[in-house]
Amino acid sequence: MNASIGGTHRRRIKAATRDQGIDLPPSIVGYNHGNFVDLPIEMQTLHHLCTMTTETEGTSICRPEILFERFIVLISFSGKLKLYEVKSHFCNQVPLCQIKPKWVCEVLPKDDSFTRVTVIASCRASYKIKDGLLGYVVVATSQQEIFLVRIMEDDKPSVEYSFSTGILNTFCITCWFTDEGFLHFVIGSKSGFLEEWNININLSGCQETILWKGSFGTTLNSVLAVHQKTKTTLSVCISQKPYFGRALQSSTVEVLNRQRLIREYKAENGLLKLIDYCLWPEAGYEWRQISDCDVSNGEGVAFGSNIMCCVDETRWAAALADGSVGILHTGGGDAINWGIKRDSHQATLTYPAIGISIVNLSNKPHLVCCLRGGTIYCLSVKTDEEDESNLSTVFLPPFTTNNGDDFEFLHGFAAGNISMTGEKVSYGGLSTDNMPIVVYSGDGGVMEVYACGLLTERSKLEVAQELVLKEMRDNGTVQMLLDALQNMKEDNPLLLQTIWSLANNECTVDCKISIDDIITNASKNYENTRSLLISLAT
Repeated sequence: MNASIGGTHRRRIKAATRDQGIDLPPSIVGYNHGNFVDLPIEMQTLHHLCTMTTETEGTSICRPEILFERFIVLISFSGKLKLYEVKSHFCNQVPLCQIKPKWVCEVLPKDDSFTRVTVIASCRASYKIKDGLLGYVVVATSQQEIFLVRIMEDDKPSVEYSFSTGILNTFCITCWFTDEGFLHFVIGSKSGFLEEWNININLSGCQETILWKGSFGTTLNSVLAVHQKTKTTLSVCISQKPYFGRALQSSTVEVLNRQRLIREYKAENGLLKLIDYCLWPEAGYEWRQISDCDVSNGEGVAFGSNIMCCVDETRWAAALADGSVGILHTGGGDAINWGIKRDSHQATLTYPAIGISIVNLSNKPHLVCCLRGGTIYCLSVKTDEEDESNLSTVFLPPFTTNNGDDFEFLHGFAAGNISMTGEKVSYGGLSTDNMPIVVYSGDGGVMEVYACGLLTERSKLEVAQELVLKEMRDNGTVQMLLDALQNMKEDNPLLLQTIWSLANNECTVDCKISIDDIITNASKNYENTRSLLISLAT
């Protein structure tokens, strides 16, 4: 069932959550150019795979990450880094308890009770330093320390190197490998200080060097490097100070002239004034303002927005506190020309996104944006003006609290493709060696992992049937039918009808039936029960 956003779909949501600018049912989402154009949407559901937790080590402000399409990584405040694997059989049988990590690495010394992990970043190794090496995780702490954690394919992670920087309470970080074997990373603080370092990694050891440092003089929200073989585009998201007629801060995406920073930095001269090193976007490629549309109510109140992620070697995505999201492009060659290349590469959500990621579906990138209340928008990244794939898939929050109310808000979110371990199977038309997943992070360091394999191309009839089944699940119809089928006597005249007889056989084999399994048809074990439900609804 496709519809323009602004339809009648409703779900329970607490007034306090809505007032805090966290989430809303889809109302207005669209391209931000000329006359505001609504995006068509498709409501879909998610399939629960497993639950993970940091247990007693305390939660972390670090968002979960999907690491090298191989592991899900989470690190606690106390420095315990955990790598989780997702098993292929989770698609058909959800674990009854929280799964255990594949590997655990103590990053911080055990006798250090004052230092806390603040942020992490990861990058693949660009060449083979040693066999089985996947890449590195760079861990920053509250006490100016940097830890370099080596990630192997089939061995426990280990801290390879550590040293101190000039940034206290590091707030954001990005890193990348060069073909020469140098690991570069840029770290920043919330107060606007920024530094770039490189580490020469080789078999004989590591050596760090600072390349430049400076300050914006305003709030720094995030930093991201888009690395190509011949150049690296360094982008930042900063908060502009309030001006006349605007009470709240606005956020902007900027690109720094990195080569000039490296060339002009001298340690004896102190900090560089970074605002002087920002490059203007290409004419006509500026970030579109949404003031004329006035569709977002969450600016200035949503924690976790003003974030960025890489799309590929020439593009990156940003989600700002005003609810706008966009794909930015940098051209080839030595010159840095950047900006929003197409009108279709910017959209506006109902509220700010607290997590964004790129997920590949059918060999095509999609920008996945999650609001604080759990609603996910999956926006197709257009490759050219002739690309007609403007469908915005929407996933409503699949989780509930113990009392049946919707989960209030999230602490973190990640999405991407992962290679599941175990026997390779097909789920939702996708192979488990490249399964699209989403990861929700909530209170107490608990992570819920869901498969979004249902994003395969489906007919309008299939989508409509799933929406009807979901509504029947929510109003209790599915449970009532299950109870009736499982308690039906042999002489019941309904069993003379083939569909009722087949559904009865399916539901009496196992007394413990997952209603979600019937809705998603993941295991293919309840196709007749599903057909019976659809026939009753039509």
